[in-house]
Amino acid sequence: VIPVYTKRYEASTDALDVKELYISKSTRQYRYRVSCSTETRSQFTMYKLFVFFCVAHAINGALARRPSYIKPCKVNSPDFDDCALEHGRAALPYIVKGDRKYSIPKLNPLKLPAVNVDAGQNLNIKLTDVSAEGLEKIKLDRVKIDTKARKVFLDMHMSKVELIGQYDINGKILILPIQGKGPCNITATDAKFQYSFNYILEKINGDEYMRLTENDNLEFEVGRAYFKLENLFNGDKNLGDTMNTFLNENWEEVIKEIGGAISQTIRTVARTISSGYFKKVPYRELLIFE
Repeated sequence: VIPVYTKRYEASTDALDVKELYISKSTRQYRYRVSCSTETRSQFTMYKLFVFFCVAHAINGALARRPSYIKPCKVNSPDFDDCALEHGRAALPYIVKGDRKYSIPKLNPLKLPAVNVDAGQNLNIKLTDVSAEGLEKIKLDRVKIDTKARKVFLDMHMSKVELIGQYDINGKILILPIQGKGPCNITATDAKFQYSFNYILEKINGDEYMRLTENDNLEFEVGRAYFKLENLFNGDKNLGDTMNTFLNENWEEVIKEIGGAISQTIRTVARTISSGYFKKVPYRELLIFE
């Protein structure tokens, strides 16, 4: 068998010389050539052979494609979207735990070095060292996959999501000036999200893979939002307490200004998870065309 795609590995011990180890992504097969010298052949133990075969199988397993917890659906079935929703819900408990093989981060909690917030011209805000909590309880409400338009729609909701980290803010929020830096907590309850993205197909080693385009979009609404910004106005407690009260009393307007922190976090999660699987799982293993 001549593999379409191969990788070559070399290794040796005092008794074993692994000349070649070829691994085929297309057929998921591997072959290897081992040699040992006459002087060391007597020292070649079953233990070393066992270790070598464990390594070979581990490398071969790293090339696995679709994970067992992700089930494909038949595109031409009248129940296609319902199937995608059912299988998506079944896969979520595995996805939120993270999967290093597919570059899926652990979501309980999700650690982000920074969150970009587009708050307009009058307000600058930056969040760093962010811990997003509550993402492991995300629920999937709807899945719509349009294979002709190559577009996917996902509706999700969470009872509560918290962003805990460090903030740096300067400018005006609504009509009031605001300035400060320090610890923060932005919490949203009864949050609903609508995420959509387009995809293209790229052929790699004879297989087609999905690739997200850059125009993915996330819209959201929340039942309530809460804000706690510590050390506002250089630590002036009276001004800080007054501003926090103002933010929470006017949360519906404030969320329009700085809610991008929440939407950007969820968009990052959705895009990272989707791209992680799409990069390693062929299109034909995600969707069944019959």
